[in-house]
Amino acid sequence: AFSDGIKSVDPGIRVLIGSSAREPGVFFDETYYNGTADFFDLHNHHNHSKTADLGVFAASIKTQEHNFNIHEKASWLTERGYVMEWDEWKSPAAPTTWYANGWQDAELEQARFLVRTYVSGFAAGYDRVFFFGWCELFEAAARGTWGIVHDDLSPRPAYVALALLTRHLAGAAVRSIEQHGEGRTVYFKKNNDNKWVAVTWGGGAAWNRLGTGVEIRDIFGKTLSIPEASGMTAPLLLSEIDASAANAGVPVGLPSETLRGRESSLRLAVTSLRIDGEEHVFSPSNGVDVPIGEGSTVEIVARPYTTGNTLATGVLGECAAGSGLVAQRPSAQIVNGELVCSFTAQPLRDRSYIMLRATKNGHSDVVRVALKADSATLVASPFLVNGQCPTWVPYKGSNVDPLVITEISAAPSCPWIKVESTILNGNQDSWVFPYVDFPTGTLAGKIGLRIQVEDAAVPAPLMIQLHESNGEAWLLSTTQLLKESEGVYSGLFSRATQPNWTPTRGNGVLNPEEVYKIMVGWSYTTSQAGAQHVYTIEEIELLSPNPVTGTPGTPSTPGTSGAPGASTGMALRDAIYLYRQPISGIATQASTLAAYNCDVFQMLLDVESGYTDVALLESEVASNAKVVYRDSIHATAPMFSYTLYAPMPVKTFTLGRFRGSVSTGGDIGTVTVFGYCFSTRADGKVLFHDGTGVCHLPSARAVSCPKVPEDDQW
Repeated sequence: AFSDGIKSVDPGIRVLIGSSAREPGVFFDETYYNGTADFFDLHNHHNHSKTADLGVFAASIKTQEHNFNIHEKASWLTERGYVMEWDEWKSPAAPTTWYANGWQDAELEQARFLVRTYVSGFAAGYDRVFFFGWCELFEAAARGTWGIVHDDLSPRPAYVALALLTRHLAGAAVRSIEQHGEGRTVYFKKNNDNKWVAVTWGGGAAWNRLGTGVEIRDIFGKTLSIPEASGMTAPLLLSEIDASAANAGVPVGLPSETLRGRESSLRLAVTSLRIDGEEHVFSPSNGVDVPIGEGSTVEIVARPYTTGNTLATGVLGECAAGSGLVAQRPSAQIVNGELVCSFTAQPLRDRSYIMLRATKNGHSDVVRVALKADSATLVASPFLVNGQCPTWVPYKGSNVDPLVITEISAAPSCPWIKVESTILNGNQDSWVFPYVDFPTGTLAGKIGLRIQVEDAAVPAPLMIQLHESNGEAWLLSTTQLLKESEGVYSGLFSRATQPNWTPTRGNGVLNPEEVYKIMVGWSYTTSQAGAQHVYTIEEIELLSPNPVTGTPGTPSTPGTSGAPGASTGMALRDAIYLYRQPISGIATQASTLAAYNCDVFQMLLDVESGYTDVALLESEVASNAKVVYRDSIHATAPMFSYTLYAPMPVKTFTLGRFRGSVSTGGDIGTVTVFGYCFSTRADGKVLFHDGTGVCHLPSARAVSCPKVPEDDQW
């Protein structure tokens, strides 16, 4: 009935039969025996083995399909992925910790596996190959994570490899395969220009038959010579190869369709990546993440080429970035024929990316670079409760007994906390989460934490729980945090995620000021009866932005104010964070987020209820501000950001109901609003005027406010 219904809408829609998690067995024998062949068009296969040969896997399934005379239907491989498992990349010397660079090596191996999956899938006769999955998916039971981009959409190496592989094989059809020991070379023919390309891995490729003009690149685009490539086992992309080499391979069953994808006659070559004026070597395979400090200036320069090595002209460049980075201008500058994008880093992020996209006549290319926070630029302070070392309270599931917490003297610091536990029954839900209670407000003004642990024997990665007074629970896993050194992790509260068991859900943003409990522990379901686990919490520090010194950056156009203040490098000078702030519906009592002597002023705004009108103003003096843009934002909209960067010393965002409102109606509501001042001047300041004569400053409240900009257009 389902198939008939689909076909009644459009007979051209193809229907896939369901797939088994492994090789289809008796269940599919019965399914095919019941006469399902007329009701599906495509076979659907899954395979998540990291070692299985897809050619052997596909051939074994074809045996079953031959038995029911349905072997001529095309096949899709709709799931095959690579989970980066903690167990697989642990240190041989300390089996419950990542070895040095283990996480980075896991991400690089995922990229190599992705390339082998696509190429061997096509060689096995699949029309389509789908890699699982796109965005990061953390599985506690598997003690690992999937996805080719992180949960904030910053790229993993696999993303870069997929982009290059797509262009390499666009418009090609697989023709033959050559086996050499454990290695493979798969040959493809480009239908449009009669050229041959290949992908090889495992070593032993027939380099002497590929031709003198062969071009060799690794999966991240680095050009290699034959001597360099001949000793490598990782996948390599080959182009401009001799047809005789491909014809020497064993012909394979051709998929019914050519691989899709559009070859672009425009490509970008990165010539420079500078952090605060210092040159960095750009290589996606070099750990991918580039560390940057808060307030840093990041600049990427790329040269656009047409087909071959001809410099392209008339190219449009677009600058964009992920959370925590702001493009200094949306369009790339053109300097000596190269595209230049500059970005300013902010404090509320730990991993993000910058992007430069070039377009011309419908062709495009894009470069993305992943960036991570350099937590050394943040201010760290000990985690204390009312000035005293925290008191840890035992907390465990019923399948754990006993749970013993021991204090180990570590003067002059707070004592280390050793946590020991024993599992009662195997294959049952087990968890250990000792906690510390403290007054709300303890984490006010903090944006993250750093934890040092010795997890000598735990069944799953340690997790940090943070609980708000309204009942919301949040998680930070050590696999999601940045590993600074062995046993030392840091992360920002902005990366905390809510588990599905949280008692209540709010607006999707952790409010550190309302956190009253921190828990550090693990949860697992497959431990053996009698298993003993131990870990030690050695230190917890709270992280704050450093608005005074920041990190020196490349100066941008300074403000023109004559107010005193030494001009230095661009840095984060001031910031303010206000949660669940009520907005007045009276036009004369609009709230104002104001900045003085700030070269770049950014507002992050989340409308939690109702709506608010927004006006953006810039001026030389507070009494002569002019509206440069107006908007109306409702609670249904996601958190968003506006940035002001004109060379004027007074910049403001005004919130409320304005005369001649552009809103479509609804009640004025509440907002969570953050403001950031980046400046070359040390006296850049931010304040929030609530419309009733009360000011909120970053560190305190004031009875009266300085004069804020006014404009009759509000």
